[in-house]
Amino acid sequence: MAVERHVIRPPLNRIWPSNLLAVPDSEFAVSLARDIKRELGKHASPQELAAALGCTVVFKAMTGRFGALLWPSEGNRFSLICDTRAVRDNDDATPQGFRIAHETAHTMFYNRSGDQPYVVVERPYYGIGTPGIEEFCDTFASELTGLQREVFKPKLIDELL
Repeated sequence: MAVERHVIRPPLNRIWPSNLLAVPDSEFAVSLARDIKRELGKHASPQELAAALGCTVVFKAMTGRFGALLWPSEGNRFSLICDTRAVRDNDDATPQGFRIAHETAHTMFYNRSGDQPYVVVERPYYGIGTPGIEEFCDTFASELTGLQREVFKPKLIDELL
């Protein structure tokens, strides 16, 4: 059975980039997060943004040190798996909301022209973006949620790179 292809609808289709071949600067991340708040409403949650971009958020206990993972799937969609250990409550000002916003930002670095998204920026380690991508996604998530990465996010990326 074929999965219906997800299409990013207005107003996000006008402002949400995809297929980025290079990492934009932090000013772009801040500007985009502010545009998202303006278009979706300043109280829109990261889960609402994720859903609008075709991400299904799934909460499950995860092993390892990742708080969340983004997985491309059929129909131009993504599964965004968030560790239940990160869940405090269902709003954006929590580690859960930060992680969802961070992983959602990663979708910009995928080509979404076909049935299944594929990453277009080279990743030096399996499942881990470059330091520039991670910093960009952290900046976007910080601006969207009002939280800073250092408050709760494991330093795994820094330790590996």
